[in-house]
Formats: sequence, structure tokens, C-alpha cells
Amino acid sequence: MDITKYEVLLRAVDCGSLTRAAEEMGYTQSGISHMMKSLESEVGFPVLVRSRSGVSLTKGGETILPYIRTIVNANNHLTQNISQLNGLDTGSITIGEFASISVSWMPHIIDAFHRDYPNITLHLIEGSTQELEQLFDENRLDIGFLSFQPHMRFDWYPLKRDPLQAILPPDHPLAKLDRYPISAFQHESLVIPSLGKDYDVMRVLREADVHPVCPFSTMDDYAAIAMVEKGLCVSLCPAMLLQTHPSHVAILDLDPPQYRTIGIVAPSFSSLSPAAKKFLTYAKQIVPTLP
Repeated sequence: MDITKYEVLLRAVDCGSLTRAAEEMGYTQSGISHMMKSLESEVGFPVLVRSRSGVSLTKGGETILPYIRTIVNANNHLTQNISQLNGLDTGSITIGEFASISVSWMPHIIDAFHRDYPNITLHLIEGSTQELEQLFDENRLDIGFLSFQPHMRFDWYPLKRDPLQAILPPDHPLAKLDRYPISAFQHESLVIPSLGKDYDVMRVLREADVHPVCPFSTMDDYAAIAMVEKGLCVSLCPAMLLQTHPSHVAILDLDPPQYRTIGIVAPSFSSLSPAAKKFLTYAKQIVPTLP
């Protein structure tokens, strides 16, 4: 079968829209639709369900999707290796990251990398640690920037130790302290970032045996900061996130101090595509030079 049809199918599924897939890949809407009809004719059953809200997979489509991802990834590796042998540098890399990394580290890495390898396309996906782990399991990421977790099954290279900090409304009674006791969260209304899926925040609370009232949760870290600014609650955030987002909150180190270790991960560093290996090298060189 035509690999292009596979690539189009994956992009349509990942973004949930044939129209958006057509725009991103440079095809017309009718051209994309024709390719999908041709693919479905070849496999012998419907692959996509089309609706006003976009597209989703049929049961048959869900069954064959992992194999299609494997084929597309293998073809991408083959193309990159052939290009490398011919003295060219082409390909694409899909990178998972936290929101804080997308605004702090990534612009610096991409700037240096793109100047040297302008023909390599980078696809960036933001998410929580749990969401990015799921994308790895689905074979949708080449590499990712995650905080270290003991249960991880990935290859891991540490890049930075990032403090976790308490954020309070400016007029909070404890806002003038030098450090915020973790035990004090027990008596606060706490907004939980990432809908309670932030491993690092939950670890700090669990290890301290603290069980605060949590009337709010949000997937958006910046929404959590806005809630604190309004005096609705307190929260617990990584320092990197707070450094890249101007806000009117009191920021206190924790007592005792707590950290997360951020690194770059992949299912296997040795099995990365040539393009991904190049990007990994740039990340290792550039991140230690950043504030």
C-alpha cells in the first residue's frame, strides 16, 4: 500500500480532522478524501467515521492503527538513513513536552537545531507526564521531555533539577514567610494542576501525608495560577513554570525543599532515527547553558 495514505491517516486521526490534516500536509480536501477512500477500498472495510465534529477510527481502524504507525515510523527511519548516507538531512521528529518547557527550553533548542537542519520538521505535543507516557505507548512520540518517575520504562537522560514551590495570593497570611511548610497545605484550599495527574505534586503531598481540600482542578497550569491570583486557593508549581509566566502571586520555596528532575526520554536512544539523535545531542548541549 501507499505509505502516503498511511501518513495522511495518522495525521487525520491525531488531529481529529481531515481538513486540518489536508492543510498541514499540503493537500486539498478532495485529495485527502480520495486517499482515505482508496485506503478503505484496499483494506476492505471502513477505517474512519466522519462527523461534523471531525473524524474518529472505526473498530477495524483501531485494530490496524498500531501496525500502520510501525510501518510509517520504519519508513521514516529508512528515509532518514538514506538521506544521511547521501549527505542530506531530512525527516521529522515528534516531541512531547510540558508547557513550561515549550516556552523556556524549546525556543533555544529549536533555534540552534533549525539553523543547522532546516529540512527536518519538528512536531511538538504538550501534555502531562501521564499523557505523554500514553503517547509513547501508542508509538506517537520519538522523544519527550519529562520529569523522572521510578516506574518509567524509557531510556532516560537527566537535564535539570527543578524546585517545586508554593504559590499563594499576595495577601495570604503566610505570604511573607521565607519558606512554606508542606504541612500547611493540609489547612488550605488547593488547586490541583493537570486534574490531579501531576506525579510530582501528588508525590510531595503523599510523602508528607498531607490531604488538603481540593475544590478545584484544571488541566491548564496557567489557569491554576490565575485562580491563586484571584485569592480562590493556593497551589504547588514547578519553578520553571513560574519563571516563564509573569503573575501576581507570592512564591515560596517549600520546607523541606522539594524538586522534580526533568530529562529527555525515548523508548530506546539506540533505536532513534538519525534526525531524533541529532536533536537529542542539541538538547544535551543547550539545556545546561540556560538559566
